[in-house]
Formats: sequence, C-alpha cells, structure tokens
Amino acid sequence: MNTSTGSTIAISKPPFTVVPKVPGTPFWKRVPHNIQKNGSLLLAELTIGFPFIGYKFAAAMLLFTASESPLIRALGCAFLALAIADFAFNAINLAALTFLGRRVVPVCLLSWLIGVSPLRHRFSDLGEALDVMLSFGIVALVVGINLFPALLAISPVCFYVWNACTVTNVLGAGIARLSTSLSSAKSVSSKA
Repeated sequence: MNTSTGSTIAISKPPFTVVPKVPGTPFWKRVPHNIQKNGSLLLAELTIGFPFIGYKFAAAMLLFTASESPLIRALGCAFLALAIADFAFNAINLAALTFLGRRVVPVCLLSWLIGVSPLRHRFSDLGEALDVMLSFGIVALVVGINLFPALLAISPVCFYVWNACTVTNVLGAGIARLSTSLSSAKSVSSKA
C-alpha cells in the first residue's frame, strides 16, 4: 500500500521464491535462483555437452566394429575415454550450476588439457574449439558417408541415442539463438 496516494502497488513475483546467495543459506534453497540465473549455461550443458558425448561414444563404437586393427581399436579407446571424461565434466558442471550457481570444472577434457598447458595464455578457448570441431567432424563423417546402417547394426540403442543427441543438439542451437534474439530485443526496448 502506497501511503502517500492510498493506492495499492502490485508487485510481480516469479513463480517461486528466489533465494539469493547468502552465507548460511542451504544450497537446496538456492536451486531455483541458480536455475534462473544460469539457464543458458544449463541449456548448453544439456544440448551441447551431452550430445557431443554421444557423438564421441558412437565414434568409439563405430571404430571398435570397423576393424580388428590395433591402431583403429586404440583410436576407438581414445574416443571412449574422451566420452567418459567429458561425461564426468558435464555431469559435475550440471550439478554445480544447479546447486552452487557456477561451473567448477572446464566444460570438456580438451579444454582442461589446454588449460593446464603452456598454450592457455595464447588460446583461452582452444580446447572448447577443438572439442566442437571434433564433434562436428564426427557428425559430418557419419552423415557424409552414411554410417547410419552401421550404427543400427551395432545396436538399435546406439542408433536411437545418436538420433536423440542430434535432435537435442540442433533444437538446442535453435533455442539458444532464439533466446539471444529475444534477449537483445528486450534490452533494446528497455533502453528506448
């Protein structure tokens, strides 16, 4: 109630109580605030990080079934190790963004490797760029030479996981782009 005019002021509230980070506040009470604050980062973990893991896993499975060559199998093991490590990084960050409100590890193994190397001062995002290029290279190879029958032959689950990763990744890119556009339109209209 505004005492000077006698009118009531309506205050818009979010659908949940936002609890800012206050020392002593239990982490579970900050979850809605962290989700709201880190929505785009959480979206990236779900629509970029996890699908890229699926691509690396599929590449490993394709390499394991493609040849008995020790070199090809070693490459398959490398892709599998990369997928497992990236799963750990993404799962840790997904939980950290939700419960702590921030990432606590790099987004992928390649980013971590560059971060601990002498290259970190010259190329701050080289690891992420290499991970994107590797993942998109896998997609281009699978689509370009039509390895879908090979994925299906490995296991129908492998094929469906590939499709789910691709759909999630493509829709996530579209949602992120639309969100960016709407955010910039909102900030322009608030300045006017």
